Amino acid sequence: MNSKVTNSHCDGHGGRAANTIHSATSQRGFTLVEVVVALAIVVVSFMALYGVIMQMVNATTLMQEKTIASWIAFDQITELRLKTELPDSAKSNGVKEMAGVTWLYSVELRSTGSDTIRQVIVTVAPENEPDRTLGLASGVIFSTAPVNQAPGSAPDPNSGPGSPVVSGASPDWGANR
Repeated sequence: MNSKVTNSHCDGHGGRAANTIHSATSQRGFTLVEVVVALAIVVVSFMALYGVIMQMVNATTLMQEKTIASWIAFDQITELRLKTELPDSAKSNGVKEMAGVTWLYSVELRSTGSDTIRQVIVTVAPENEPDRTLGLASGVIFSTAPVNQAPGSAPDPNSGPGSPVVSGASPDWGANR
């Protein structure tokens, strides 16, 4: 009997009010302003995340470039050490390709306080940005030929063979310009 009373009650005037209240609550959702604010928050969050990711990518790329440039610089010092004679000039330049990039390098020999010791400084930059030095290495070459000896002339017979004796290399040490 209670079910009949409830059904008859819903069919009358009170039933429409109940249906209206029920349909109003079931159709609730977000307003346009709420959706726009939520989208704005999401967009700002994604932009910040994108900025952080781009910084990480750029830092990784720069570290890769610097690593390759330092390898080239140390290769040039090693090549100088393996030669039987010192270079004729105090400065030289060259081009080398590594990791799909063409690199420019500059080798400079500097005299020191000793007649037989030369400092070697190598700088490396990408070919498309020659003013952007990414690699810098410094090393020392010991030679039995005195520094003040003219390039290409015969070494002093009392000083032994003319091939260089070499030691140590260091990144950035003593390479102030």
